Amino acid sequence: MSAGDLYGPELVDHGNQPRNKRKLARADISAMRSNASCGDEVRVSAAVTGEKLVDVVFEGDGCLVSLASASMLTTLVKGKSREEALTLVGQARTYFDKLGDAPASMPGLAAFSGLSRFPVRRACARLAWEALANALVEASPTAASRT
Repeated sequence: MSAGDLYGPELVDHGNQPRNKRKLARADISAMRSNASCGDEVRVSAAVTGEKLVDVVFEGDGCLVSLASASMLTTLVKGKSREEALTLVGQARTYFDKLGDAPASMPGLAAFSGLSRFPVRRACARLAWEALANALVEASPTAASRT
């Protein structure tokens, strides 16, 4: 059984060829999360101008699910406001908890529907989203804006 049999093709594509996996030269916000049960680690960083996330990247190592989720996150929140990004984080958390229909704002998350057969892997999918939430919530207003 291959990864393509378990997960949607978009998940496999993002996991094998992650987008925005690089170090950000100047990050205004950043947070790291790790999954002790499987060893995945991810740091999500963003350059912020005003309230807008103008560049969002991730660094780290992990399984296909963790990498794919971080890759999708960066493509989905880039260009969004902090508030919009937090809304998307909430929708992603709800989706990964229930794995029902993917949110209309993020139809690509449906690629993770195979996780319903592997509940322990949901933590891998949530990892980058939790890191972004921490970065957004914990950033001070002065650190989160560029002049």
